Amino acid sequence: KPAQAHFARVHTQQQEHLAAQHPDVASTLNNLGIVLTHLNRDEEAVGRYDESLRLHEKLEGPEHPNVALASQNLGVALKRLGRLTEARAAFERAVEIRRKALGFNHPESLRSAQSLVKLLITLGDLEAARGLLDEVKETRTLMSGADSVEMLAVLELETELFLAGEFWGEALQTATRHLALAKARGPAGEKEISTALLEQVAAWTQLGVWADARKALAEVQRRQAAGDGSVDKAEVAERLGRLELAQGHPELALAPLQLSLDLRLKPPAPPVVKGEPAPEPKAVRPSLSTAKAELVLALALIQAGKPVEAIPLAASAEQHFTESQNVALLLDAQVLKAQATLLARPEERGASTELLAALMPKLGDARRAPLADWLKKQGVALPDAGVSPLRE
Repeated sequence: KPAQAHFARVHTQQQEHLAAQHPDVASTLNNLGIVLTHLNRDEEAVGRYDESLRLHEKLEGPEHPNVALASQNLGVALKRLGRLTEARAAFERAVEIRRKALGFNHPESLRSAQSLVKLLITLGDLEAARGLLDEVKETRTLMSGADSVEMLAVLELETELFLAGEFWGEALQTATRHLALAKARGPAGEKEISTALLEQVAAWTQLGVWADARKALAEVQRRQAAGDGSVDKAEVAERLGRLELAQGHPELALAPLQLSLDLRLKPPAPPVVKGEPAPEPKAVRPSLSTAKAELVLALALIQAGKPVEAIPLAASAEQHFTESQNVALLLDAQVLKAQATLLARPEERGASTELLAALMPKLGDARRAPLADWLKKQGVALPDAGVSPLRE
């Protein structure tokens, strides 16, 4: 709040003593947006970044690095709001401007490119993500070497890409490389160790190597108990739940998956200003991680024979994926909601069956077969029937 008040005062003073159309005014608007982002006031931040972008563009031209900075920050705020298509356009513009003005090997260009890669993975555009990530990886390797600390973020993105594409073997190899580099970099890589271990857990779980998955997860839990602040407790709980689910233990998966969702929904402690009453925490805005946590919990509830409880979770996830235009995960949410409804509401069995029949052709081969088996067990016969393990 003090920072917000400071930049608001600076902005007012600049408007009084400088022309309203001045580059310093645009920079102050950008700084004010950064403060608002840290205060989780993303709607307001978007407005400030947009003002900054337009003013820089008008005063310095559409390809000036300051336009790229404002566009990059605008993309971050839009992504936090779940406006992913708009965020993509903002990140793409930042990358394009910085590539032209600074060169792709400039640190700011590479950071923008990595932000865009991560968003492309979230959106399911894995081909575009792969192409840009390959360019980032090649550039980082040429500039800093394959064993540099900068490669840690690249390896994390590459593992995330392989997991999203369900290339489990490649994901495991990259996660193992990520872990080895994190350990080799000493203190600089310490925070990456738990992340890389959880990547291994995800890959081993999908590969059915249960013992190794549990061993890696136990190491993360040991680090967590030892006070490793980099460990994401919600992610640890979700990985344990997914592991139990993959091994056919939905009842054992429910508690950790519920914990994961609860932790993701817990509002962060708002910043406290000395001398002022503690502010009320804001409700957590739905995010990709919370929607995916809802989805996997819904799957566990269906498998544990509790479809009534699964319906609102799948519906909530469906709404998020619709708003964020995440087509792949939206399909998973729609299938799960239809499955839960078919089980929980006999009067809607016909409508649920019709919906599943409409969704079936959109599923890949690996998802059609398990769904077809499930439908047969429910006494439903569909011509090309075919969900399935959820996407990572």
